Amino acid sequence: MGEEGPWGKIVAATVVGSSHGRRNQAGQDAYAVAVEDDWLVAVVCDGAGSVPHGGEGALLCAENLVNGLLCDLKEMLLDQFSTETIDRFVTKQIEQVRVPSGK
Repeated sequence: MGEEGPWGKIVAATVVGSSHGRRNQAGQDAYAVAVEDDWLVAVVCDGAGSVPHGGEGALLCAENLVNGLLCDLKEMLLDQFSTETIDRFVTKQIEQVRVPSGK
């Protein structure tokens, strides 16, 4: 994956870990990147390899976080974006994509 921005080219990738490789399983990690105007938003999610569809959940979470952060960045001034604000937003986005165990 590559995308050009004012800061140069952005490159992202995931690598299948050795334990997944030995079992011939796909990796569970995911990322999402978005570039708009002067903003670059990137999110990396560690998938839950111990549950069914952990990789899909990680990708869904990464994409939702990137899109949500990008939308919020447009509405807020940069100096209003504190660590606490981002933490609350990320927690909210994770809760929205989380499926209760057993469903």
